[in-house]
Amino acid sequence: MSAGSDNKDAAWTFLEWLQSTDGGEKLYTERGEIFPALQSTANSPAFLTDTPPANKQGILTEAAAADVGGFGYFPEWGELSGSIIEPGMEKIWAGEAEAEAGLTDICNQVDAFLAEKGYPKQ
Repeated sequence: MSAGSDNKDAAWTFLEWLQSTDGGEKLYTERGEIFPALQSTANSPAFLTDTPPANKQGILTEAAAADVGGFGYFPEWGELSGSIIEPGMEKIWAGEAEAEAGLTDICNQVDAFLAEKGYPKQ
């Protein structure tokens, strides 16, 4: 809120609602307008629905396992990135593949790679 606000109490009340699991966080999450900042909202039906993106639980699982400055590394990441993701993205960026078709192809190849390496689809 602005330091010059004429009604700081009302502004604070609104901000508390806006950032609450039962208020703005829920409303905007249900509408697909935001990725929830609160774990309570992220783990609620407001987020964990069948609407895109698929496998929202995977996002939460990764976030729970992440450390500050870390990312979801696994031993085969270099092979996956170098053999499938990077070459596929380069084709899209070079205009050699349409984005939608190229990304679909990358996703299919990634799914097959992960299945082959024994990573369960979640």
